[in-house]
Order: sequence, then structure tokens, then C-alpha cells
Amino acid sequence: MSDNPSPRPEDAHGWQWLDTVDPVAAQPINHLSESVDRRESDPWQWLGENPHPQPTATSAPRAWHRGRARVIAAALGTTAVIGAVAVTLTDVPDSESSGASAPTTLAAITQPSTTTGPRAPACTGLDAPVVTDTDSADTDLPGAIAAFQYAYYARRDAGAALAVVTEDAGLDPAALADAVAAIPAGTTHCVGITPITATAAQVHLVELHLDGRRLDYLQLVNGRPAEPGPRTLITNIQRR
Repeated sequence: MSDNPSPRPEDAHGWQWLDTVDPVAAQPINHLSESVDRRESDPWQWLGENPHPQPTATSAPRAWHRGRARVIAAALGTTAVIGAVAVTLTDVPDSESSGASAPTTLAAITQPSTTTGPRAPACTGLDAPVVTDTDSADTDLPGAIAAFQYAYYARRDAGAALAVVTEDAGLDPAALADAVAAIPAGTTHCVGITPITATAAQVHLVELHLDGRRLDYLQLVNGRPAEPGPRTLITNIQRR
């Protein structure tokens, strides 16, 4: 095996901010939608490996199986966002998952899909309680996730994205801004969010390029209530 692997495609727009991290405990997922895209290796290559591209925006996703979990710790803290931001992350096989908190009742936190009428192309194939490509002012974790992704992809505003992340996350605003600027022009997104507890959610993110190339990313996101205030903020991201 070569000591100098070739650069990964996602590094071109900065996802290497999730590459180098400290070990943390993983939170398990007991179920995943079978309608999302099947990854030949690890589905969340944007956390360290290449995402599997779809040939067109309308291609039907294949079934995927659970892969390895990469945990982004409660204090997100690496050295670069899409070029250089920081989030604490580590590869942990599903069998090594430990320290998961007790689940809360899903009935109280699972919301109906926010998608109404015809879906945006990037939302094709997403099946979750919350499916959205819009901003959100909701105070729960799905609201924070939707707001972060909208700020990142649609508004291209690093400050707005950081507003829904904990202050101790260690994200570099300048590096995050560089990462946002590196996203290919015309890129759209959509996110499917399935709450697991009030502070944990399963996420299927779609990034759709102007040329029709589609990338599907799977992850877990954790959060905690802001102090003061009722809003939940993002604390970590776990790769699937």
C-alpha cells in the first residue's frame, strides 16, 4: 500500500475538516431507512472517504446497509472545515459503540415531514419524518440541523451556520467561510432527519451539483439545549 494516497475528491471543497479527531463513544442506531442510497463501502465518505456519486439527480437510490460509525464528539474540535474547520471525530466500528444515553419517547419528538407539494430534485428518495431544503427557526434538534445545512448550502453564510452550533465546538469562522466558498456554484441540498431522542437524530443529507451529480451522506447528529434559551444546538456529528 502506498504511503502517500492520492487526494480525495471531497477534499477539493474542504470536507477534510472532519478527518483528524480524538476517540469518543459512539451512539448506536437501531434502524435506518432502506430507501436511501446504498454505499459500496462507507456511506459517509465526506467524513474521510469519497462519497458515492449518483449519475443523475433523478436516479433512484439503492438500499444501503449500516456502515462504520465515525463519531464527532460533543466538543467538535478538529483543525479545518471544508478546508480547515474543526470537529472532534473518530472511526468506531458499530460493534464498539458504547456509552449511548437512554432513548426518550420518539412520539414526542418525531414531527411530520416538512416537505409539501412537489419535492425539490435534491429531496428525491429521502424518506424521514422531516425532509427539507429550507431554513428553520424551530428550537429542537431537527430545526438546528435544517438551519445549519440551509446556512451552509443555500445562504453560504458561515456565521449563520455557527449560530446553531455550541460555542465550545471549536469551529474556525474563517475556515468555515472558506469551506462554504468552495462548494461548487449551483449546488443544492436536501436533508432527511429522523429523531432518535430529543438530543440525537439520524440524518440523510443530499448534495446535488448543477451538472446532476448527486452525493448522499449519512450521519448521526447530537445536540444539547442552549444556555440560556430553549433552542437546541449541535454538539457533534457521527458518521455512518
